[in-house]
Amino acid sequence: MEIKGTAFLSKRNQIVRMHGQARWDAFLEGLRRKQPFFVENVLATTLIPVDAFLAFMDEVLAQFFTGDERAYWEIGARSADWTRTVACRA
Repeated sequence: MEIKGTAFLSKRNQIVRMHGQARWDAFLEGLRRKQPFFVENVLATTLIPVDAFLAFMDEVLAQFFTGDERAYWEIGARSADWTRTVACRA
């Protein structure tokens, strides 16, 4: 199973809005050391293996939300709004 790159990009957008570009860049650098899949830039058309995406989400939760699983709902809702507004502009 694979996850579309738009899921990753929507999460990236929300993290940058909430925590800033510098913090995202530092996070991504660490993620790339742990998950080789993310060495290459993720595009909207990129297909991400589900295990790599779940590892990414675990890292997001740990790094930005101190492991609070309620953050999945917050970031998911914000990501859905972002995806909807991007799709409406196309």
